[in-house]
Amino acid sequence: MAPRKGSLMTVRTDVKVLDATIRDGGLCNNFEFTDEFVTELYKSNIKCGVDYMEFGYRASKNLFDPE
Repeated sequence: MAPRKGSLMTVRTDVKVLDATIRDGGLCNNFEFTDEFVTELYKSNIKCGVDYMEFGYRASKNLFDPE
């Protein structure tokens, strides 16, 4: 087991936070988010110190064989 680098009350600069709300949520709602929702989520992530935010993707079924 790796040695502990901090506690619950210390800053862990080695830990990065990723928000995948748009990417994963888009799989459920066909990426139909309002601009306002995405903008507010982005602002919230900045305020909370989220390091990365995935905005999602649209994969064309013409580019790959789903089978």
